[in-house]
Amino acid sequence: MTPPPSSVPLLGTRSRANCIARDAQCQYSADDFLHDVWALAAALPDGPYILNFCNDRYRFMVGFGASLVTGKISLLPSTRTQEALNQIQTAYPGSFCLHDGEGLGALCAQPFDAAAPHIRLFEFPAHDAEGCIRAGREPPPMPYIPADQTAACVFTSGTTGMPQPHTKVWHRLVASAQAEATHLGLNDEAWSLVGTVPSQHMYGLESLILLALHGGASVWTGRPFYPADICSAVQQMPAPRMLVTTPVHLRALLTSPMPGPEAYPSVAKLLSATSPLPQELALRAEQTLNAPVFEIYGSTETGQIATRHSTQSAAWTLFPGVVLEALDGVTWAHGGHVQQATPLADVVDIRDPTHFVLIGRNSDLINIAGKRSSLAYLTHKLLAVAGVLDGCMFVPESTTVPGAAGAMALPDSTRLCAIVAAPQLTAAQLLEALRRSIDPVFLPRPILFVDSLPRNPTGKIPKDALQEIFRQHPRRSRSTRNDTP
Repeated sequence: MTPPPSSVPLLGTRSRANCIARDAQCQYSADDFLHDVWALAAALPDGPYILNFCNDRYRFMVGFGASLVTGKISLLPSTRTQEALNQIQTAYPGSFCLHDGEGLGALCAQPFDAAAPHIRLFEFPAHDAEGCIRAGREPPPMPYIPADQTAACVFTSGTTGMPQPHTKVWHRLVASAQAEATHLGLNDEAWSLVGTVPSQHMYGLESLILLALHGGASVWTGRPFYPADICSAVQQMPAPRMLVTTPVHLRALLTSPMPGPEAYPSVAKLLSATSPLPQELALRAEQTLNAPVFEIYGSTETGQIATRHSTQSAAWTLFPGVVLEALDGVTWAHGGHVQQATPLADVVDIRDPTHFVLIGRNSDLINIAGKRSSLAYLTHKLLAVAGVLDGCMFVPESTTVPGAAGAMALPDSTRLCAIVAAPQLTAAQLLEALRRSIDPVFLPRPILFVDSLPRNPTGKIPKDALQEIFRQHPRRSRSTRNDTP
């Protein structure tokens, strides 16, 4: 079949017999995948937008491929709250939800916004005895997708406000996956990928789904969460293996009780993203798992644009063709697979045309009484306190004033808030520990103790969830009784 001009195939160069995904029961070849894509494409309802909620990674891939074949746009929200779904109903009329029976969340809650059209539900078709929906056995044709076709609309995580949509065109997503495979050295072998992040997140889309489609890799169909499940999934995949995870999930894996080092998964590489990986956690991961740890730098807006070997260098190496440029105090990314010139949400130090060092997020920098710090740094110090299981520092709404010199300025009388899961600590003990590592002006008051923090599937905490805890938390709790100075 002669490819149409200005088109990119659904799958990169690989044998049709090669595995593209597997689970404990089934193994799916590239040929199986193409059969399923064509079968699902013929069955999909009318409508320009697909809300792809498939939790099984193989089914998500088939749904993503079928949406490309039929010219539909995959909507990939980072959250499934009713507010987010109401936003989608209004902004994307004619949407329908492709699902595999789990994780529908607010889609099953009523009532929806009465002023918005309802999102139709379409369940992934039942599989045959081999776990697939394919009907024929003849070699399926390779779909060729127009290079500039809008493939997906990916939503931001909401850590700095309401999730925002960003469209992605097909050929740039492919270029991103190919650049990642080259940077991480995945082109020489057929790598097996196990991921703890959802396919709907930009990181999961690029580093799992697209690496399977255009990086020659195969993926585990599930999304293991508990350490024992992660170990089991990795051990069922053929070597070489890469674990695609986040700092939150990696910390949980390394702090989980294990009978011995042999109980940890045998991986050749670890990949982390969604937030900077603390150096001590990266070192511990390499020592425990005997594998190098790499990080991805990027955002929903830009996609992934750089990598680094976390224990070897603080500097990030840009993907081919990507350029960073500082203009009027803002760093812009453009070139390469980046769809359009985009301002970064981070403060960076550009070292040379291909390397930079991350300083912190623009929205993360704070200024109290003339002293500057970052919420990420202060949260890092909070998490380092013995007895703290999880926690974060944040600035409650209505406490900020117009910023200066790129930092959020706070009234001198204002204190940061800490939300902490630390069942064995009092606020006085926590403050005493923090005094040894941070300036007194950044000591948090109040300290709100909770059983757990409202992290989303990628380990991030939406800003509105923190504000809601701050608003509803009973102030006369362990955070304010006698032990808080």
